[in-house]
Amino acid sequence: MISAVFTIVILLLAPPLITRGSNPLKGSIEGLRHQNEMINALGIPRVKTEKDIENLWWENKVSRVIDIGEGYYIEKSVNPKTRFLRPEAKRYLECFAEEYWRVFRKQLKVTSLCRTASRQNQLRRRGASFSGANDGEIQSTHLACTTFDVSINGMSQKEINFLIERLVNDRADGKIDAFLEIFSRHFHIVVFEY
Repeated sequence: MISAVFTIVILLLAPPLITRGSNPLKGSIEGLRHQNEMINALGIPRVKTEKDIENLWWENKVSRVIDIGEGYYIEKSVNPKTRFLRPEAKRYLECFAEEYWRVFRKQLKVTSLCRTASRQNQLRRRGASFSGANDGEIQSTHLACTTFDVSINGMSQKEINFLIERLVNDRADGKIDAFLEIFSRHFHIVVFEY
């Protein structure tokens, strides 16, 4: 009896679990089209190669993202030659991560930043990404260096809900768009301005 009451109290106090049906940041083809429309409207080019990323860096159109920042770290599997973002996306990552750090004293794990066309097509062939590099209005936004992914592995539901609330608010302001990809267990965050 005491055990059952204790379980009920724990369930009532626990934050609600995010499911596919209750996900406020559910990804969709329409969402991906919107992200690409915004990137096109801003005149942001897509990269194809590491050389394209390097050229954007020389032109000050992308910034290097350091391996460990206040509130985040980049997963080791991310290619060092693609650890770049457009300046507004980098600023957003830094502020987003600092806010998370202040509340939870944990670092966000960044699992992807800018991607080359060959890497994007490789991920698509493996089934790890929905879109390829040459898919027009539904191509990956990682090719524009405006997008980063944050793993939710190891996060509590409270932490996930905190990040969802922040992302939903910023999406409503038109600064960003974001998906919570439940099956691949990460946030996909696209920054338009910041």
